[in-house]
Amino acid sequence: MGLTMKERRAVTAVMVARYRPASKKQKGQLLDELVALTGHNRWYAVGLLRGHGRPPGVRRGRAPRSPRRRPRRYDAAVLAALRQVWVIVDRICGSVH
Repeated sequence: MGLTMKERRAVTAVMVARYRPASKKQKGQLLDELVALTGHNRWYAVGLLRGHGRPPGVRRGRAPRSPRRRPRRYDAAVLAALRQVWVIVDRICGSVH
């Protein structure tokens, strides 16, 4: 039987304290141990260990995004007309599927 979410969080919190000061080789071993204990995907576990305790949306090592500097090019009336045209042409877009 696997661990509960509360137990997984507790194990991850303990691992974070051991992971940060560890050498590269030790980090690999700790990561293997965490994956075996929790059943998490390896890359998900890496993300948990690197960013544990940070609130969502806070980017690592960077300042928060600044507000828009340039004024908007189109006003609300133009955007409404563009949306109508977009619906008429069956909502095409530039990406290739």
